[in-house]
Amino acid sequence: MAKDFSPRPHQRAAVARMLSEPAVGLFHQVGAGKTAEMVMGVMELRRLGMVNKPAVIVPNHMLEQFAREWLQIYPQARILAASSADLAGDKRRQFVARAAANQWDAVIMTRTAFQRVSLSPEAEAAYINAEVIQMRAELEAVKDSGEDNGRANASIIKRLEKAVLAQEETLKAKLDTPADPGISFEETGIDYLVVDELHDYKNLRTPSNILGAAIQGSNRASDLHMKTEFLRTARKRNHLRPR
Repeated sequence: MAKDFSPRPHQRAAVARMLSEPAVGLFHQVGAGKTAEMVMGVMELRRLGMVNKPAVIVPNHMLEQFAREWLQIYPQARILAASSADLAGDKRRQFVARAAANQWDAVIMTRTAFQRVSLSPEAEAAYINAEVIQMRAELEAVKDSGEDNGRANASIIKRLEKAVLAQEETLKAKLDTPADPGISFEETGIDYLVVDELHDYKNLRTPSNILGAAIQGSNRASDLHMKTEFLRTARKRNHLRPR
């Protein structure tokens, strides 16, 4: 850490939370030093061996500034910064190879670059299949509720059946998608995510029986949720693996 940098008490507390909690939201006012908190938290997680290859996702226009501030705090840090241009076309394969082959302290990516490195079709299919199973259970629960009340809510059931069919079609399409070996998110070795300005990812698909309450969802939010669920499952699997 740079000699002239001294963390403030609330920044130390934020880093402590990152070390002790599996998921943390750092919601400070502008100017409170969130960037430094994320940088210190990631470097400490790496130093303690709690993560291997963390990635930090930043707004597209913040990449250079974020990387510059990182090196101001930790001049010796090894970081890989990637914009959407760095992952255009065949450059995706080069990026994944660089990310996988080196021991980076952090991989800093813009939002667009992050979305361009997709999970493998198999991993995406597993995620979508889990959603289909949940939606089918919700559909059956609504049907049972309707029978118990002596009448079924035909409108709700029809809407849920349509949603289930749409997800099943998405699953089928994903299973039919040919894999492109070597350029999936899994291949990067990234095992921890820090997301700047997380409120921009709030529109995750949310089914609801309440008219007007359901959210169709955004690709940005779905992509992030899919990858975090993959990392959580992988971490649980590794923890349960015999040593």
